[in-house]
Amino acid sequence: MSLASGLLYVYTKPANSLGLDAWYFTAIDVPTGRTVFSKLTGVGTQFNNHYAAIYLGPDGSAYVATLVACCASATLHRVSSPHWLAYSS
Repeated sequence: MSLASGLLYVYTKPANSLGLDAWYFTAIDVPTGRTVFSKLTGVGTQFNNHYAAIYLGPDGSAYVATLVACCASATLHRVSSPHWLAYSS
């Protein structure tokens, strides 16, 4: 959770009717419980983070390690859609 933004950052895999193995980086507003944004990080087992922690950087970036990549957001200020980069290991 970021005390500066009041957002709780979680890694989610919502159920979908197509059966896709889609993984999302999601921010939840703690006081309201409302989802502020949910950004697709990837599709497939390789984007499973196996309960790895989400790391928040001092510059406002967030990082989550997956089975084959490290996904990083460019910024985590209260925006509707941060930009994502995937780095292969």
